[in-house]
Amino acid sequence: MFKKSFVLLLLLSFFVLGNSNLVLAQSGIKAFGIQYKSILPFGLVNTDGQTVVDNENNTRLEIKTSRGYSIGAILRFGLSKRWSFETGINYVRRNYDFYLSGEGFQDSEASIRFSGYEIPATAMVFVKLGDKMYMNTSGGLTFDLFPTGGVSSYDRDTIEYGMLERNWIILALNVNIGFEYRTKESGYFYLGASYHQPFSDMAHVFVSYRSPGSNTFTPLIQPPPGVSGTYFALDLRYFFNPGMKGNTDLGD
Repeated sequence: MFKKSFVLLLLLSFFVLGNSNLVLAQSGIKAFGIQYKSILPFGLVNTDGQTVVDNENNTRLEIKTSRGYSIGAILRFGLSKRWSFETGINYVRRNYDFYLSGEGFQDSEASIRFSGYEIPATAMVFVKLGDKMYMNTSGGLTFDLFPTGGVSSYDRDTIEYGMLERNWIILALNVNIGFEYRTKESGYFYLGASYHQPFSDMAHVFVSYRSPGSNTFTPLIQPPPGVSGTYFALDLRYFFNPGMKGNTDLGD
């Protein structure tokens, strides 16, 4: 209950900051925006999945990353004409597909959705490419929060798949590159890509089998493999016109 209340309080705080003219005018916040990330499997940066083999149980488990998404709010603080600082809060939904094969049971598959939140602290540097076009790169740390706890899925009521958070909060590295088109009338439009790498495993995966007529599940994969939560994403952002609240453009 505490963890869910904490996240709800954070969401409310950022909503108030993003919609309060008084706070924007006096705190130095330069822009408030919204963000959508499309999380994609990408083998070149090792975010497409993994295979685990338990030789003792003659069991093989494939964990595949499928498409997910992230959505949230961004607050941008202008530090200079070249540098900015960003924070905010994002809801993240990671999706995983499981494929199990082995002796003594039919091949099995299942899908699990694992949700969490991110609070980034990112430094961003801008390079002006034209009158309204900017290129930027950014990097920083992110607090990954998992208030919902573990999730599970069943296949034919005989095989249980589960994911359990390793810690309810972990630290991650986040890097980004993108392009931003800025207008004084309509706000800022951003397209980019990001890479998110937690410093420790996000969760553990549990797979168990129950034989027909039994009420007991027997673990099939030991020890439970870890899932890092690393992802590659395409980013879309929109920043509401800073001039609407009496601020000046960033990076001009």
